[in-house]
Amino acid sequence: MALSNHVAFYQAGENAHGGVLVLIRKDIPATRVSCSLLNVCAIDLLLSEPTRLVAIYASESKTWRWSELTNLTNNRCIIMGDFNVDIEKDGEKADQPLEWIDSCHLRPVVPDSNTSLRSNRSIDYALTTGVDLTIQTYEGTTNSDHKPLIGIFTDNDAKKRKGSRTVWSVFSLFLSYTYEFWEQKEWNTQASETTYEEFITFLTSLNNRCQQYFALNHARPSIPYELLKLLALSRSLSFKAKRKGDIQLRNEARRLCNSTRFELRRLQQEQLTKQVRERHTSGEDSALFWNKTKRHFRHISSSLRGFETPKGEIIRDPQNMVDTVADYYEKLMEVPVVIRPHPYADAPPVIWENATTPISNVTYPEIINILQSRKKKKSQDIHGLSPFILDKIPRNYWHLFVQLYNYSFATCLMAKKFKE
Repeated sequence: MALSNHVAFYQAGENAHGGVLVLIRKDIPATRVSCSLLNVCAIDLLLSEPTRLVAIYASESKTWRWSELTNLTNNRCIIMGDFNVDIEKDGEKADQPLEWIDSCHLRPVVPDSNTSLRSNRSIDYALTTGVDLTIQTYEGTTNSDHKPLIGIFTDNDAKKRKGSRTVWSVFSLFLSYTYEFWEQKEWNTQASETTYEEFITFLTSLNNRCQQYFALNHARPSIPYELLKLLALSRSLSFKAKRKGDIQLRNEARRLCNSTRFELRRLQQEQLTKQVRERHTSGEDSALFWNKTKRHFRHISSSLRGFETPKGEIIRDPQNMVDTVADYYEKLMEVPVVIRPHPYADAPPVIWENATTPISNVTYPEIINILQSRKKKKSQDIHGLSPFILDKIPRNYWHLFVQLYNYSFATCLMAKKFKE
């Protein structure tokens, strides 16, 4: 099996060709739980909160009872697989597994569509406790008579192990190569809905393709090229002095190395000072600062012990505290008496000086001026794109965007993807 980045866990089945196979990515720590039941494979996922995953195939001829799975459950587990029972349609056949589910305080998570391709039944689903799991069926082609299941749950407190960076030079270069394709073949201003949707999909795919992933424990801050060059030179001189036994060359290599390290420490100190100074402003420096410091935060729960009045008195009696809060918010939430003139009946009509003057189209220089004046953020929209990407798109594409914008403004039509 060509899945070298996964660890395989296998449990034999009740016939020579059966069994349960579970693949876990190597970057997810997992341990096997001892289980002798056929077609049942239990694994502990060592996440921020240990989660037990039990994969099963409950065939009609299974040799074990549902109660034998009780020892595999805990306060945070997922049991997923082919149960061969539709808990909503199978009537008396579903009574026994339902009684066991209730006794273990498990919650069925059933997909919205049927999972069996041979019958109108849902016999593949999951049972959970302590895990917020969502599940759906894969509607693509499959060689099985069951639809594959896709289950999703999040581990919000997990320590991030991988980082990513976008190679913007490749991104911009690829866009420059494809400009002629978009301009001559695909860019149709009249069909703005389709054009915009296809281009946004293309940008999203290209952005994802230009991502480089790396292990965070191997990451290091970027060093200016001049300092890298000096460090490489000092190492080269050091090896040369060691090979020749030249004391004078060794001293020169040591001097150069110490000088470069001093400059590097000074640069890092300047960067840290800048990050601390700009930690409350939007930008890359503040993002770096909070990414480094958030790992040291601790969850705490604070309790309210008393109130200090404007006169300096401290109220500690719970009843007085509640009354004070109630009085404060009662006054705060009072509906103010506001006289609002009706915009049509009471307000005088607005007379525009240039009402008959048509609104001119947006031009390419205006777009470029606005593009240069706006600060680019890295917050992403629903498509995974951020305003930061605007600087990386070659300028000739903005001639096409101007056409699309002016057509949308003139016809009062807005692309669906743009609304998202």
